[in-house]
Amino acid sequence: MSVNPVPVMSIKKKPAGNLNKSKTNWLLYLLFSRHEFAQCLEFIDRLALDGSDASETPLYIKGLISRMSGNISESFDLLKKCHAQNEHNPEYLKQIARALYLMGKPKSALEVASEALKSQPHDWV
Repeated sequence: MSVNPVPVMSIKKKPAGNLNKSKTNWLLYLLFSRHEFAQCLEFIDRLALDGSDASETPLYIKGLISRMSGNISESFDLLKKCHAQNEHNPEYLKQIARALYLMGKPKSALEVASEALKSQPHDWV
């Protein structure tokens, strides 16, 4: 079963001003899940130029891509920005804990992971 690629022209153009967050998030998750990281980062940069970078989803995905690329400190900073925008999402705390662990700070990572577990006790960190 072959997967059709996302049309390049839909990403190359600057996003229209009326492009709502759900469509933007959908495209970002699609590109991320297909491991099309270059296109995903390009789209996030275009959103930032459009002034739409206030959303936490582009920051979160960029943070995950940064971590996968080996830029742990950049990933950590982006994930902290996500957490600052939405402190009730334990997923951000779990990703921050992973970044701390990869930065060689296991005690800090454990503290943050414990905090995430307190906010959602039935989740397996």
